[in-house]
Amino acid sequence: MDEARPPPQQLTEHEAANWKTLDEIPERRVELQRYVNRKILPKKPEDLTIEDRFILIRHLILYGSDSEEKRKKEEDDERTKRAKTDMHDLVLRIMNHYFAIVRSTKAVYLETIYSRDENGQLQPEETIHRSGRDFSEVCRNFQLQSLPGKSKEVARFWESSPKRREYDRIVFEPDPSKGSSRHLNLFSDLKFKPLDRRLTESELVECEEQMPKLMWHLRDILCDGSKERFDYNLRWMAHAVQKPWRKIGVALVFRSGQGWGGAYRMNDRIKSLITQETTCMERKGQDPISVDDKSNIVFTTNNFWPVKREADDRRYSCQQVSDAKMGDKQYFDELVEELEKPETAYHLHRYLSSIDIFNWNPQKIPVTTWGEGLKEHSIPPHVNMMQALLENGCFHPSLVTWVASTDIKRTYDTFLHQMDIKEDRHTDVNVLMRSLNAVFSMRPQARSIQGVRTHKGWWFATQGAICGALHKGKLLSSTVKWVDTWQRLDYTEEEEGPWLTDPKAPENLIDAPKELRQSAAKQKCSFCSNRHV
Repeated sequence: MDEARPPPQQLTEHEAANWKTLDEIPERRVELQRYVNRKILPKKPEDLTIEDRFILIRHLILYGSDSEEKRKKEEDDERTKRAKTDMHDLVLRIMNHYFAIVRSTKAVYLETIYSRDENGQLQPEETIHRSGRDFSEVCRNFQLQSLPGKSKEVARFWESSPKRREYDRIVFEPDPSKGSSRHLNLFSDLKFKPLDRRLTESELVECEEQMPKLMWHLRDILCDGSKERFDYNLRWMAHAVQKPWRKIGVALVFRSGQGWGGAYRMNDRIKSLITQETTCMERKGQDPISVDDKSNIVFTTNNFWPVKREADDRRYSCQQVSDAKMGDKQYFDELVEELEKPETAYHLHRYLSSIDIFNWNPQKIPVTTWGEGLKEHSIPPHVNMMQALLENGCFHPSLVTWVASTDIKRTYDTFLHQMDIKEDRHTDVNVLMRSLNAVFSMRPQARSIQGVRTHKGWWFATQGAICGALHKGKLLSSTVKWVDTWQRLDYTEEEEGPWLTDPKAPENLIDAPKELRQSAAKQKCSFCSNRHV
């Protein structure tokens, strides 16, 4: 413990006249002030002795010195306070530069990674989503002793500050007119600014001359010399540059080389990516975030059947590229050298920014042999089976045909086996019936076969209706070569042919002469006027 201070004493006149600094008698300041107030100040000026005046002058000087020291101390404290405030503001600015919080059910911490461009300037390269725990681990060693409170961690100080950078939601919005200060926009602008005016025809030609290898590759390799495809692909790219906030809704698919694809497991997901307006970003341990999807997709492949393209498809522009330069290393080395030049990107941006896309309709896709072949190849196997059965004379020209569900499934399995078709996933009897009914409008009914047992089955329409469904749905294939019929293993076929007709059919058909009914194979299809035998 500190020694107890002595009790205050009265200063003598001798002590008052001989002290030099207040530091010599810090514990007796009150007595000193009291001495001056009681002994000197009450006197009239003419009554002051020389010693009184000496004491008063020294007191005023030293008291002023004490006030000066106090003022300096206050100024030092103020400077220290300002320095701390500036340091805290600097910490907040640095943290806000690299980190942000998106408020949701679970707060999402965003970290921006920077890299230097060719000019040495820092540019944002990537935004990382972090959980609260990951954020704390990354910033755990960032500490500052001048921070207020017990915790000296910079992360905790930033989190609790009202000046932290925070947003209500994450968006990807290239359209500058739709921006909001409360939204974190992941779109970081294109590298080049929009043109003030479109290039003239002569300036477009000059642009092409600045990147001759790229333009030749686009026209003669990627588009295989087709002007229609070249114009379409140029406008596709121009749309992505001029209107990055609007999805084109059509994906480019380029095929080269040799290869065969077999499965379409991801087809529905891919189709959705091409046209969907929103997408979901979901990280482990974090709430899913929905953002606008502005992506436009280009596929390159060497598989012959890379995508499933339905008859009325408007999502894929499938184009076979030229193999003229395949294996030409010198050609591609020179092409890559041109592509890596910064001025090539500059000229391409100016070129695409000047392409007229005002009346361009991306749904008017160029027709290609490969693209049409993809449509035919994408016809479902159960539809191909129905076409084969039609051509094999398994449907009556004028009567509906009943087939048991088990026999439909048995026929389908036989078709897959004999045609060496492997399905993406197993099709059970219920799924098969729903798929057939969606195209051919069948009618369900259970029947007693030969009076022994009752079978669940379906009535198929007449030959002309089946043929019409295939034509109207653009589901006819030129590659189906199968000569089998219904696989009826539980009972024998009727005498008239490989169909089972409805006993409740119109009387004029039931009562028709047997010769007429047996001549069904000679009757023409009511839809296409051909004979399906």
